[in-house]
Amino acid sequence: MGIEKNGGPGPNFTHGMELHGKYVQIGEGVHGSLAKQLIARFKLDEGRRPQKFGIGLKELGCPN
Repeated sequence: MGIEKNGGPGPNFTHGMELHGKYVQIGEGVHGSLAKQLIARFKLDEGRRPQKFGIGLKELGCPN
């Protein structure tokens, strides 16, 4: 955050985060741009048949 148009840090510049964990859960759409980058970078689909569908949940309220 805080990168100026010229690519340099601006007055609101903040360093990025670095996550360290055994497991990381990414929550975005079924075929989100971040998920696609992670799958390609870490070859998460190598030797696998990735799913081609998504499951959605919706909470429904009951009228009183």
